[in-house]
Formats: sequence, C-alpha cells, structure tokens
Amino acid sequence: MVNYLLDIVILLTAAVVAVPLFRAAGFGAVPGFLVAGVLVGPSGLALIDNVAEIGQLAELGVILLLFVIWHRT
Repeated sequence: MVNYLLDIVILLTAAVVAVPLFRAAGFGAVPGFLVAGVLVGPSGLALIDNVAEIGQLAELGVILLLFVIWHRT
C-alpha cells in the first residue's frame, strides 16, 4: 500500500511539472500528462515499476479523461 501511494505522488509530481511546461509551449495539458507518464514509467526513468497496480489507476484516468472530453463537446 505504501508503494502504491508513493507511485501516485510521483505521478502527480511529474504531472505538476510537465503540464504547465507543455501548456506554456502551446501543446495543451493532455500531451503533458502523457509525457509525464512515459518519463516516470518503466520505459523512461523507471521510477514506477508496479505496472499491474498502476494499470488500474491508469484505467480510471482514461475514464475521467473521457468525461472531460465529453463535457467539452
């Protein structure tokens, strides 16, 4: 459980750094979230290695993203 919370903190920290940079560059928030996830994931810096557990959190994130897209249309 502790590692799971640490993974969430790492993901949120990466998002807080990457999203404002991408928005300032004119790309928007979604590419910032994607790049932050790739950087801290096992393919990037490997700060998060619990792929199975974080996969459940990622599914929830996709569902919430779909609601954001649906709400803006």
